[in-house]
Amino acid sequence: MAASSSIFATDVVPTFYRKRARPSCPTKKQNWPFKESLIYYISKNPSSAKVYQKTIQSCKYFFEKNPVLVVSKLKVCKRNVECDICFNDFIECIKNEGKCCVKIDIAKLSSKIWFCDELDIADGAKNFASVLCSKLYRCEINRLKITNKVILFDDLRLLTASAKEIVLCANKITFNDGKPVMLDKILESSPIVTEFFL
Repeated sequence: MAASSSIFATDVVPTFYRKRARPSCPTKKQNWPFKESLIYYISKNPSSAKVYQKTIQSCKYFFEKNPVLVVSKLKVCKRNVECDICFNDFIECIKNEGKCCVKIDIAKLSSKIWFCDELDIADGAKNFASVLCSKLYRCEINRLKITNKVILFDDLRLLTASAKEIVLCANKITFNDGKPVMLDKILESSPIVTEFFL
C-alpha cells in the first residue's frame, strides 16, 4: 500500500510528496535563471508553510533538498509512536470526520515535520516528545496537549514557542540533569499563551 519512496498511502497524500526521488538515483539537472546558491538558500529557508507548499508543488527539487512534511494536526495513537497526521487545516479535518488523516510511525519517518495547528500527545510512549522533537523542522502550532509523558524542558520550549492554548496533564518535566522544572519556568517559556491548563 505504501509507495516505494514514501510511507504514506498514495490515495491520501498529495502527489508532490509521492514523487520523491530515491537517494541512489541521480535527479535531473535543473536550469534556473538564478544562481544555484540562491535557489539552494530558498529551498533551505522557506518563509512560511504556504510558501513552502507552493515551491514544492512547482518543482520537486525543493522537496529533495529540504524534505519537510507540512502537517496541520498530529494525534498520537495508543501504539508506541504511531500517529494520525492530517495535511488539511483543522476545520476541514473536522468536516471530513478525520477520514483525511494518515497513520504514520514517527520513528521511521525520514523527513522533518513542520507543524502548523495542533499537537495532541496523549497516548503513546512516555518519551514521545523527545522522539517528536528529533523530527521537528518548525513548530507553529496554536494548540498543544500533552498527557502523561516525560518531557525535557528544552523539548517543551520548542513545542510551546508559538502555542496559544496549552494543556499539560500528569507530566514529568525535567531539565537535562534530571531536576524538576517549576511552574514559573514553564510559564516564562510560553510568552504568547492565552490559555494554560495544568
